[in-house]
Order: sequence, then structure tokens, then C-alpha cells
Amino acid sequence: MTTMSLDTAALMTVLPHRPPILMVDRLDVAGDRRSAIGFKVIRPDEPCYLQTELTGSSAYPRALVVESLGQAAAALWLQRAAASGEDADSVGVLYFAKAEGVTFLGDVFPDDCLVHEVRLERNVGPTAFMSSRTLCNGRVIAVVESIIAAAR
Repeated sequence: MTTMSLDTAALMTVLPHRPPILMVDRLDVAGDRRSAIGFKVIRPDEPCYLQTELTGSSAYPRALVVESLGQAAAALWLQRAAASGEDADSVGVLYFAKAEGVTFLGDVFPDDCLVHEVRLERNVGPTAFMSSRTLCNGRVIAVVESIIAAAR
């Protein structure tokens, strides 16, 4: 099965996010458009590290791990829609609705690379149901059993 790779510039054509809010550096989409692998390098100069001395931790915020995998999932969904002949404008605005079964098994730090394995489980009308796991240094650090997103 062939894959298609979207770099940062290509991701900015499908997602409304821009640096520093764009939290996916590359997305490799499987040929069937049902799964993708997203990559995000954690840079030490990211805005979330400006207040590190106040929190006492240099771990990347877990909420941003979820945002990063959410962006990878949204880009996958939009690539699937494009493959079926829809353009991004006809899909509408994508909304992150819910994440269930979220488990964190570790932390990530500056210079680590997040690897999001995202799978589109099914679509029901304008609603997508996805699952994901995130790896860092070959180790699973987060699992999301169900991501629900809707287009409006």
C-alpha cells in the first residue's frame, strides 16, 4: 500500500493552524486513507516552555500531546474526504468533540519526537470516530481509545 507524505507546508494547506499552534510536522497517510502516522518534534523553544521555571517541569504538557494527535487525526480525515472528491470547504469546520479512554503512560521532553498512529474507525454522516496511540523513543506514551469529531 502506498503512502502519501504531507510536510508542514502541505499540512498548512489543509489545516487552519499555523506555527506555533500547528503541532504536526509531517503526516504519512496510508493509501486507503484510513490510517496515518503523524510526527511532531518537541522543540525546546516552544511557547509552552517559557514558564518552565514556574511549573518546575520540563515535560511537554499532556494537553498539547492530545492537541497534536487531534491535528493529525483532522488532517487524515480531510485527506480521506479529498480522496472521495470533497474539498475542505465542503467538509465544513472540524470540531474535536470528545476523547474517551485516554491513558498516559509516560512523558516527553524537548528534542523528543512524538509519533502518532491514528486510525479512522468509521464515519457516520459528518461525524468521525477515530483511535490513536502515541509513541516516543519506541515506547507507547499515550493511548486514546476513541476520538469523536464532527464537521459543521
